Amino acid sequence: MTFAFSDAFRTAAAETGAVDLLDGGTLKLYTSGLGTMLYEYTLPSPAFVVGGTAGQAELQGGSISDNALAGGALADYTFEDSSSNVHVTGTGEISLAGGGGSLEVSLASLTVTSGQTLDVTGFNITFPATA
Repeated sequence: MTFAFSDAFRTAAAETGAVDLLDGGTLKLYTSGLGTMLYEYTLPSPAFVVGGTAGQAELQGGSISDNALAGGALADYTFEDSSSNVHVTGTGEISLAGGGGSLEVSLASLTVTSGQTLDVTGFNITFPATA
């Protein structure tokens, strides 16, 4: 089954509703299989702003930074609301900046050590024209 959404619907979804659930929530980065949590960021409110493309929302402020809670290889992430309900899960979606993952980080390698500073440089939620 295929769904099609107008640009107006997609933009409205990106501006309100779905992304508003994440205001004041958390972004958590994990090893593969949602194993060890390596980073935990508190999201601002609003967490996202309207992106440059119809149906797209981007991280408020463009990037966020924090220190690693543990060491390991970055692989998966979750976005939770302020009540710790998981609304977005990315499995194997973390990449280095420009690497094409749905969540991009500014590092030399996806393997981090405890205490290492990490900048999340990009994350976009895109509501597709068709699904």
